Amino acid sequence: MGVLSTIDGLRSRPMQGLITAADVVLRPDDVLQGLGQVGAGARPIVIQGGLSTDAYLYDPLADILRTRGFADVSATHLDFHGLASFQRDAKNLAGMVEAAAGRSRAAGGDGKVTVLAHSKGGETARWYLQRLGGVEHVDQLVTMGTPHHGAAPFGTRAAALMGYLPGSPGLRQLSPRSAEVRALNADLPEFMAQARAVHPEFRIVSVAGDIDLPLLRGTDGLVANSASRLDDRIAGLHNLVFRGRGAHHGAIVAQYGVHEPSVRAAAVLAARGSIDDAAGGAAILAR
Repeated sequence: MGVLSTIDGLRSRPMQGLITAADVVLRPDDVLQGLGQVGAGARPIVIQGGLSTDAYLYDPLADILRTRGFADVSATHLDFHGLASFQRDAKNLAGMVEAAAGRSRAAGGDGKVTVLAHSKGGETARWYLQRLGGVEHVDQLVTMGTPHHGAAPFGTRAAALMGYLPGSPGLRQLSPRSAEVRALNADLPEFMAQARAVHPEFRIVSVAGDIDLPLLRGTDGLVANSASRLDDRIAGLHNLVFRGRGAHHGAIVAQYGVHEPSVRAAAVLAARGSIDDAAGGAAILAR
């Protein structure tokens, strides 16, 4: 996208224009070129966004994936810019996934979909899978910067109080103490066992960032990578925690600019690549 179209974006939708401008400036020209067309013939991808986002903020990621051969990439609309409840967002995700599954079957595919979820979107996606039967349509879930154990960037009590503001239950639910976070994690071992009994290749991979800066180490600038880690002793659960100055909350999912190792991992995983291939030799803290 050129400079003039970026200026038009700033006028019509300021936030979208700013994200596009940042992406134009920060994204390396050769990002993922070495991967080739990894997505040729791959399953559809549905991107589920996080708190204070909407579908257009993931245009950079969708564009990168399309250039790597993924023909069917879509992103969910988020009510109240992601401040709605896990349950409400999960219902929206269900509609997008089922539509993508239908397109897959119409094209001769198996009707399975890959979900890439950012931040709170990973909890939303898990609610869809674990509580709404979404695993019927989903081949794998890749979360990026998701606080699987809850996150309260303003403190647990502040998150709980702010969550009672009209239209923002999703913020309260992100607290480590919320009933939703505790229920999802309590149910996870049994869910994974049942899901893999039907679909042995089903997996959930958590991609996280660890900023290599003194004050931010151990976090992606917003979420502690310890909060993002799944229990990899459970079959089908995996972690990839990338270290580096670009491993911050927005760039790990190419909301703007790009942290190449994590976006590369997303492309490899979406094409059903292995965890070792997704690691890609980058500076990595855990896998």
